[in-house]
Amino acid sequence: MGRSDLERLSKEELIELVLRLQRPEKTSRTSSKPPSTDRKERREQAKPGGTKPGHEGHSRTLSADPDEVVAHRPGQCPCCGGALAADLPAEIVSLSEQIELPEVAPLVTQHQRLAMRCPSCGTRVVAAVPEAARAAPFGPRLHAVATYLKTFQALSYERLQAALADLSGLTLSQGGLMNLLRRAQKHFRAGREAAVSALHRAAVVASDETGVRIEGSTSYHWVFRSDTAVVHHAAPTRAAAVVHAMMDGHRPSVWISDHYTTQQGHGERHQTCLAHLARDVAYAVEVSDDPVPLRLQLWLGSVFSLAERVSDLAAATLAAKRRALERRLSAILSALSTPGASWFFRTSCGAGAVAGGCVISPGLTSESAMPRRLLPLVPPQLSVVGIEPTPDHLVIHVRLRPRPTCCPGCRGLDCRPHGSYHRTSADLPWQGRSVSLRLRVRRFRCTNPACPRRTFSEQGGDIVQPHARRSVRLHDLQRHLGLALGGEPAARLAQRLAMPVSGDTLLRLVRAGALPTHPEPRVVGVDEWAWRRGRSYGTVFVDLERHTVLDLLPDRATESVAAWLHGHPDIAVVARDRAEVFAEGTRVGAPQARQVLDRFHLLRNLSAALRAIAVDHHAAIRAAGRALLDQEVEAARTRSRAARTPTASEIRKRATHAPRQARHAELKRLAEGGASVSGMARALGLDRKTVRVWLARDAPPSWRRRRVVPTILDPYRADLEARWQAGCHNAAELARALIRAGADVRPRVVRDWAMKRRREAMDVLDAVPGSPSTPRWRPPSAERTARLLQADPSTLGEIDRRFVEGLRAEAPALVESAVLAIRFADLVRRRSCESVEAWLAAASATPLASSAAGLQHDVEALRGTTTTPWSTGPVEGQIGRLKLLKRMMFGRAGFALLRQRVLARF
Repeated sequence: MGRSDLERLSKEELIELVLRLQRPEKTSRTSSKPPSTDRKERREQAKPGGTKPGHEGHSRTLSADPDEVVAHRPGQCPCCGGALAADLPAEIVSLSEQIELPEVAPLVTQHQRLAMRCPSCGTRVVAAVPEAARAAPFGPRLHAVATYLKTFQALSYERLQAALADLSGLTLSQGGLMNLLRRAQKHFRAGREAAVSALHRAAVVASDETGVRIEGSTSYHWVFRSDTAVVHHAAPTRAAAVVHAMMDGHRPSVWISDHYTTQQGHGERHQTCLAHLARDVAYAVEVSDDPVPLRLQLWLGSVFSLAERVSDLAAATLAAKRRALERRLSAILSALSTPGASWFFRTSCGAGAVAGGCVISPGLTSESAMPRRLLPLVPPQLSVVGIEPTPDHLVIHVRLRPRPTCCPGCRGLDCRPHGSYHRTSADLPWQGRSVSLRLRVRRFRCTNPACPRRTFSEQGGDIVQPHARRSVRLHDLQRHLGLALGGEPAARLAQRLAMPVSGDTLLRLVRAGALPTHPEPRVVGVDEWAWRRGRSYGTVFVDLERHTVLDLLPDRATESVAAWLHGHPDIAVVARDRAEVFAEGTRVGAPQARQVLDRFHLLRNLSAALRAIAVDHHAAIRAAGRALLDQEVEAARTRSRAARTPTASEIRKRATHAPRQARHAELKRLAEGGASVSGMARALGLDRKTVRVWLARDAPPSWRRRRVVPTILDPYRADLEARWQAGCHNAAELARALIRAGADVRPRVVRDWAMKRRREAMDVLDAVPGSPSTPRWRPPSAERTARLLQADPSTLGEIDRRFVEGLRAEAPALVESAVLAIRFADLVRRRSCESVEAWLAAASATPLASSAAGLQHDVEALRGTTTTPWSTGPVEGQIGRLKLLKRMMFGRAGFALLRQRVLARF
């Protein structure tokens, strides 16, 4: 278009041309253009090649079953020069693999028809034509490989011909390959017909097409999809006749496609493809300030999000969300009737003016015409001049609303305009876009001759501070991100929230912030925190009424604690542990405050003292535990014998004695019925003396007489017992030892002896875990003994209660100390009416005398523990939070930064 053509254009046509030139080019994200057209843009925004820092390297996994293993042995020692034999033991120091593909060669089978003459009649006989000669000269594997390379790898006939020739040395013409693929096509015909049949029964069908090159000519690749089938079809045209031929008269309830005219009118209802609609809307959002495309884009995002969760939602929930989306869509479509809101359905943006290289609509020069979604973004003290939208950034041109301006030097109102300048500051993001405020600041000249100021600028007030690069509200938000997460984590989150900032800047904002103010505390808890455990400690003060941290001190010194407490004269109660640093600091810095010892530290110190006493009584604990364990072992042996399967010899003995047992039982029954001795003797056929002897016993006397029978093991019994006591309970090992010593014994004899020995003296270590012979209880340690003595007897198991009862006789002093510890726990937990003095007097005559003497020095603080509800529990919780903050900063933060994050309330 030349200059003469431009001069003939009207004003409206010229504005339309300028707006068209200002619009961004369409991409695959905002139109139906293929992604290949975006290569240049992606290449400019892509990351540089090569390895990326921070990524761990990966190596290929070695094969577990190699086809061939080659061992490389050294042949000569480099130190002495000696030859190394091939049969010397060796170890593997490294593994490496070489992977090679097998040689690919075509397998050619030649079928020969032979003819021969019959020796009987002289007839010439020819072999029948083989089946392979009637079919194609190519086998099924070659058909499969060619079909795979042509369809899945999308090779052309020329490349397919070259690939087969290069890989296998097989030379095929392109016509032969085409005939080969046509022969393979019949195997897919049944599946295609089933897919087309399913397509004819579908209620919802989606369709699309794209241009392709087929055999050197332009054709079209059609795709038809339903919920059960996908049909691909190649056609030389993209006309509606292709759809009619494919559907064969079937009209589905819903037809889904793009805006192309050929795709219209093939179903009862038509639905536009949401992907195409989303791209069109994205393009409209980029080139227009109209709120309708943006609202529609947000609505589509909600639709896509709901579609991903359809299978996880209940039917009622899904129906409610669908109704809400329909209401939102109705509201969006109703906005199309308002003036200036129908850009998305027009080919131009309307009247506008080109200013500063960007298109600014006249409607945006006043706030009444601004899109309503932008109104909450702009502070009320500012007046909007215009906006510059980009895909990822938004610049808002603003100015301060007119107001009386006074000179900061003389506070006078006698001033006149002197000029203006622009300053840019970052602000809160909007809709995933970063925002910058371009503020027009006016300068004034003071006309008061006595004022030392000549010129000054109007101040931004609470919107932006002087020389600041970000607004006050963005400053506060980014500082809170730094307080909550630290430097780099907060910077990564701010990047995701469209508020880009570096980690160092966030830490600088945190350090520069003012510390929070607290009302004057009345009840304070104090404790130490480890800056480096075992080397340096600090001090933390917590308001126990409000559960907030008051201050952190970098050291743990009496002078620092006293100085801090002296600066807060309203403190009435100080809860602490038994450290002398805090006791002396409280007495010096807050003499008016009442000191309270923490219950947890008191009970922990008393438990430690009781454990020390238990260690002193370890012999008594061991004796009581051993006695109880012996009882358990004996009971386990009894259960083992009862549960053991009798041997064949024992079964025979029991069968022999069964009649005698029955006669004894009958004798007992007759005696209980009042029968006489003579009557019982006649009834059972026994002598009266025998009757009297049997009545005096619980079982009939046995005929067994104990006699010593010499065995082959008698000469070696002492050696066997010695080895058994030494811990060798393996019968095979014992037999081998005797045989090596020259004994003529069989292993089975030693095995029978070991089995009998094991049954007679069942050891705890020989018992099988989980069997009835295994004792489940072990003698407790000194620490567990202290816990058992302080525990409620109703919560202990039967065997633990028996142990505690046995320990009362073995160590009465230990039990008495435990009783005093229980009384002390009830005392500090305010569950007892006993006085502190009474407990200290009772403990002074027991092994707890040293602990009682230590508490006597701090008796007033101990008395405060028993009469007030305060403790250092909130302090311990704040110390846990402090440790978390330290670990989040990897222990490398300075005291100032740590103090800011601990004292901050967010």
